[in-house]
Amino acid sequence: MISKHFVKIFEKLTRAIVRQFTLGDLGKEPGKYIGFYSHFLFLTDDQIGVTDYYKKFFYKEVKDPQKYSHNNTNKRLTISRKEYDKLWPYKNTNSVTVEKSNDGCIFLIINKKVYALNGTTSQKYNFPFAHDLGEAFIGRAVGDFISIALEL
Repeated sequence: MISKHFVKIFEKLTRAIVRQFTLGDLGKEPGKYIGFYSHFLFLTDDQIGVTDYYKKFFYKEVKDPQKYSHNNTNKRLTISRKEYDKLWPYKNTNSVTVEKSNDGCIFLIINKKVYALNGTTSQKYNFPFAHDLGEAFIGRAVGDFISIALEL
């Protein structure tokens, strides 16, 4: 409730500043960047406090592994909780599959959902990281899984 109140205040302030950039006499420079702040420029009073910014700007949908285009040259390895001798970082599963492609992408498959294990994969395929969607415990590193995948 309090956070929604703060969001309303920030939205009104940001809308006022953005309108000064576009409606004020600040030259042509601010108009070049209108794509970055157009959401606030066109925000009406009835839309104040309604936008879920996490979903609008940060949320990524988990992809089904059948739909992403991996090929038969990718190398895969399934790792179980029992054979992993450190603190298991993943929730709701006792095994994960790491997959390495020839183009440097590293995938993580948990319960038939595909996640990125490195930035290249996240950018190229628009896959989220397991931590971002609550599939991994916060504070538990997944670096070992990256190393395992890179050694495939």
